[in-house]
Amino acid sequence: MRLSIAYTGFSGLEATMPAVIAAEEAGLDGVWTAEHIGFHDAVVPSVMYMRATKRLEIGLVGLSTAGRHPGLTAMELLSLSEIGPGRVRVAVGLGDPTLVAKLGRRIHKPLQSIAVFVGALRDALRGGDLKVEHPEFTFDGFRANPLGPPPPIDVMAIGRR
Repeated sequence: MRLSIAYTGFSGLEATMPAVIAAEEAGLDGVWTAEHIGFHDAVVPSVMYMRATKRLEIGLVGLSTAGRHPGLTAMELLSLSEIGPGRVRVAVGLGDPTLVAKLGRRIHKPLQSIAVFVGALRDALRGGDLKVEHPEFTFDGFRANPLGPPPPIDVMAIGRR
């Protein structure tokens, strides 16, 4: 059985550190950091958690495809993976349309958008030489240099599809 705790970002980052350390000491499998547009990102807390623990899986949840480029996301995840090889996991999704709109973005063709983003993210995490043109992002010869293993990618979804 996998046991994890999640940090939503609303209680303050420093306030969560004792809970993360206690989770590791109690034998939990991991901690998850939720990203909320306009509140907190998931990367900075994940770095802190990675550095404060030795074995916990560190999950980043709620990374919005509408607010991120898959190349930058791959770079962030590979940097985390370099700090804690095999301890990083990510859950990407489209995001809440009302919050995404605050970034000046709109989600067109949601299923196609997430599929293209996840495909490009996987290719980038593997160090592929990318030339991709999509309405929401472009790669023109981008190549990441993975120094740690690529993390597993989960897709967040709400609704029938």
